[in-house]
Amino acid sequence: MKSPQSWGTLLLAALLVGMQQRAVEYGQLNAHNADWFTDVIAVSPSGPASTATVRAQARGHLIQLVVDARESERSGDSQAAFAAYSKLYVLAQDPELRDFARDALVARASTDWPKGYRSRFLTSLSPMVLTASRQHGVLPSITLAQAVLESGWGRSQLTRDYHNLFGVKAGSSSQRIRMASREHMRGRLRPSHQIFRRYESKAESIAAHAALLATDRRYAHARPHWTDRHRFLASIAPRYASSPTYPDAVNEIIDLYKLDRWDALIVEAVENALRLPPAPATADAATEPDDEASDTGLPPLDG
Repeated sequence: MKSPQSWGTLLLAALLVGMQQRAVEYGQLNAHNADWFTDVIAVSPSGPASTATVRAQARGHLIQLVVDARESERSGDSQAAFAAYSKLYVLAQDPELRDFARDALVARASTDWPKGYRSRFLTSLSPMVLTASRQHGVLPSITLAQAVLESGWGRSQLTRDYHNLFGVKAGSSSQRIRMASREHMRGRLRPSHQIFRRYESKAESIAAHAALLATDRRYAHARPHWTDRHRFLASIAPRYASSPTYPDAVNEIIDLYKLDRWDALIVEAVENALRLPPAPATADAATEPDDEASDTGLPPLDG
């Protein structure tokens, strides 16, 4: 896998090929202008800007953000680098450029996490979580903390053997496995056996979890609060997990490892996407997921 630095070099070179000098100059002049997009599409005295002009100017701005991020890293200005990568992640529509910014943000965050299995777990999941969070409108802090809690930092058998990070039940899915678990029943934590969903990869588990929270009618009442993790967790908890302390456990993990560092970024990215023209609908659009949430808020007995 290429490093964010090497990807940056390749992307920068590719984007500069054929670029009009005017677009580059525009990006340099407006790199720090918060209203740059408004300036680009504003109607000029001679009429509205052409689509090609808008795209070229926007591309020049994104290129300048890459340059700013790289220069800030070389100078040791971590805050400026974070700001540039964050803005690039929000604005970039090109998947490769967006993933480049995402991976750079994860690489910077990984230096704050405790060394060892916890850092490896969070670092490996974070790119997939950010992608799913952006696509479905789910805060990454909640997804990461739930994965930690439900999988025991990825060490439960359900996660190791079947890639199920969230203790998700099989529901009507044919991809299922029966395993020992624990549930809160009549105020006590009791052993039980449950039918869990099995996945082909952790990426599939993360995507399915985000879709479950974003589209399942059982959580429709919580979605208006998706930007507020405390209210959202309190809303989903009675249905998601049988543990009465589930929201407190998730929030404690978020606070301890500062997993909410990207929440505002995802909210901004989702809101920015809503301002863009809608993509054409396809015949194979995703349907409501068949998965069911964990009943425990705890990993299986082996975890």
